[in-house]
Amino acid sequence: LAGLPTDAALLEEENLAEMNAVISCTADDETTVMAALLAQRMGAARVITCTNRVDYKPLMMVVGLDVTFSPRILAVNSIMHFIRHGRVVAVRGIGDDHAAEALEFQAELGSDAVGAPISDLKLPQGVLIAALVRNGTVLIPQGKTRIEAGDHVLVVAAAESVHQAEHLFQRRLDRDG
Repeated sequence: LAGLPTDAALLEEENLAEMNAVISCTADDETTVMAALLAQRMGAARVITCTNRVDYKPLMMVVGLDVTFSPRILAVNSIMHFIRHGRVVAVRGIGDDHAAEALEFQAELGSDAVGAPISDLKLPQGVLIAALVRNGTVLIPQGKTRIEAGDHVLVVAAAESVHQAEHLFQRRLDRDG
């Protein structure tokens, strides 16, 4: 838009109510939120809000702005992906203070996690194997479930336990030698 994102007349002229989605993202977080609220009020089917103020997220959900993202949090999550060990496919911080992480590992032959029943893995406190994806099928693991090489494994770990979770999914050759 060439103009103020909070100018209702401009947004009406741009047929905002006919749009499938509107992305509200300005240099000023308060203007971004106000523009998003205005777009929502004017009938935009979906409003996506970009803000660096993670403390705004609960309030935005209360007023119906359900799709929000933070460039800062996206950057942190991308960096975390590269500093993790083992075959990490994706990683996301959980909570505003990143007290936990959700990690997606690709299980590799030669790691402690592959082959044994999950109940025998001696998972450290604060580590939970939440799901497996095997050949495109999602499995909710039980104690007798065995992780196979190539499985994608969703692990939720408290921040202080992440290193131990990584250790399980690292190949012993990479870890010990």
